[in-house]
Amino acid sequence: MNDGAVFVSLRNFFAWNGLSRSPIHDCEQIALFANRRTVLPVLVLLCGALVSGPSVAKSKRHAHERAQPPLSADAVNQAEFSPSLKLDRVNPLMLKVEILLDRAAVSPGQIDGKNGENARKAIAAFQQSRGLDASGKLDPDTWNALKQGFDQKAIVEYEISEQDVKGPFAKTIPSGLEKMARLGRLSYTSALELLGEKFHADPKLLKLLNPGKRFDQAGTSILVPNVGEHDLSGRVAKIEVDKSGRDLRALGENGELIAFYPASIGSGEKPAPSGQFKVRRIAHNPTYHYYPKFKF
Repeated sequence: MNDGAVFVSLRNFFAWNGLSRSPIHDCEQIALFANRRTVLPVLVLLCGALVSGPSVAKSKRHAHERAQPPLSADAVNQAEFSPSLKLDRVNPLMLKVEILLDRAAVSPGQIDGKNGENARKAIAAFQQSRGLDASGKLDPDTWNALKQGFDQKAIVEYEISEQDVKGPFAKTIPSGLEKMARLGRLSYTSALELLGEKFHADPKLLKLLNPGKRFDQAGTSILVPNVGEHDLSGRVAKIEVDKSGRDLRALGENGELIAFYPASIGSGEKPAPSGQFKVRRIAHNPTYHYYPKFKF
């Protein structure tokens, strides 16, 4: 057995369903991730870029180049594969691909319309599950397999509900785990963050899809990814956690892929164990405890 993976036998249905649906920011901030059913801290590396001494003209030009045009529902819903398309920035086709992957229970991480690392891992997992070359690159065969049987819109309208905006929301989230442990609950910081979680999307993407819209008012109609409900009716016999690939797979009796999620797995300081384990007990909505000695 590969030491880079952890295999877990599971008799019951994929009890973790939804636990890893919501993705982790690729590289933004130390954040708290609150699932609708489970609450757990997720650490994300803080990244920064230093640009020294650009001229005013260059700054304006670079800002213009980085600016993303608003995405339209029609552009995404009508998107079709073309080998000439560049997927190095937010793109209607890539957004549609991520939505189709998510609906197939092959999570691309946080849906953001970009051809990022998690999206490429998801494409490779999907390709492998369909007997295609697992290159992680979008090609005609992969595109045809993704859209097969999909006759809905990838972007749909959603009316913000009272439940979405009622909170309570946290004004601030402390940066240290010890301080986080003193919070009464790990809340969302805004209705926008909650809606991003609900539709597996980057809040920035929701803003691009809905220029000028407010996300804190019930009754507001917004455009969202049509992630739908996953059909995870297959019996999960094994959970495979790949430490080197940083992903999690739910496998059926014959090794068929039922679900795939990117995952944050241990660290050099607190490594996750390797080996084969059996699930002995399942705790829904467990209480998490902070251990000062372990600092986690």
